[in-house]
Amino acid sequence: PRRRRGKAARRQPPLVRSQSRLLAVDAANIDVINRISQTIATQFTMPELVQMAIAKTREFCEADGASLLLVDPSTGDLRFDHVEGGASDQIQQIRLPRGRGIAGKVAQSARPMLVQNVEHHPDFDRSADEASGFRTKSVIAAPLMVGGSLIGVLMGVRSIDSPSFVSHQIDRLVQLAPHVAVAVHNVQMTSALR
Repeated sequence: PRRRRGKAARRQPPLVRSQSRLLAVDAANIDVINRISQTIATQFTMPELVQMAIAKTREFCEADGASLLLVDPSTGDLRFDHVEGGASDQIQQIRLPRGRGIAGKVAQSARPMLVQNVEHHPDFDRSADEASGFRTKSVIAAPLMVGGSLIGVLMGVRSIDSPSFVSHQIDRLVQLAPHVAVAVHNVQMTSALR
C-alpha cells in the first residue's frame, strides 16, 4: 500500500500531542523547582527558610496565601511557624493536633490533599480564618517527609474571591514539598549542632 503524504500524514495522534505538551510542562516545572530549591537551600535560619519557602509556594502554586506548619517534637502538634498572605500576625500561634483540620489530616495520613471548596468539608478547621479574617475557599496541602518521618505540612490557600485550586496546583505542591522538607531538616540539624 502507498503511504499518504501531506499534512494529515505528518500530524501526531492526539495522545502523542498531549503527552508532548505534558513533557514540556514537566520540564518547565522541574526547572522552576530546581531554582526554588537552590534559593531555599541557601537560607540558614528557620525564620528565613520558612519565609522563603512559603513565598515560593504562593508563587509556584498560584495561592493567595501559604503556610508552613512544623511538627513540635515535644507534643507532636503542628504549629504555624509563619504564614504569608492576609493577616499573618494573628495566626502564628495556632496549633493543630494530628487529625484536626486539613493540615492535621494530611499529617495523620502523610498524603497530600486538595479541597476545592471548604464550605462543607468536614475536615476544615475555621480557627485560622476566625483569627485572621481571611475567608478560605480552597486548600492544597502536602506532607513534609524526611526519612519516613513527618516534619511538617506545606499548605496553600485561596480566598472566596479566587477560583478553586485544580489538580495541577496540588501536583506542583507535591513536587515542591520534598525540597522544602530537606531544607527544613538541614536547618533543624544545623541548629541542633550549634
